[in-house]
Amino acid sequence: MKAIEVQVEKISSILQFTCVGKRSYDSYVQLIDLVVSELDKDKETKKVLIDLTKLTDDLSILERHTVGKYLAEKLPREIRIAVVSPRNYLVKMVENTAVNRGVKMFTTSDKEEAANWLEKSSDKY
Repeated sequence: MKAIEVQVEKISSILQFTCVGKRSYDSYVQLIDLVVSELDKDKETKKVLIDLTKLTDDLSILERHTVGKYLAEKLPREIRIAVVSPRNYLVKMVENTAVNRGVKMFTTSDKEEAANWLEKSSDKY
């Protein structure tokens, strides 16, 4: 199975991941591992924006739940993570599962809204 292609760039204080390819459980696990690896290299960055607007296909509800659990296990708690996805692919199940386990996460279909949420100084969401 071909992994998704991910472009990583630092924009201001935000580490941004732009993804292209086909959604799958394995590609999400690879993406989470990449995010954690990049954060390990850049200890100063505490904000992550993931753009999933160029991904195709979808995950099952169980896969979304499992991705949320995996994200919560891997992501350091001081990190704020925003995910942008087309409205019909919003990953609210991933968000709910991760947030219930202590992750500071927000999903939306609007990239500007995601960036604004990341810039909030408060840990409230």
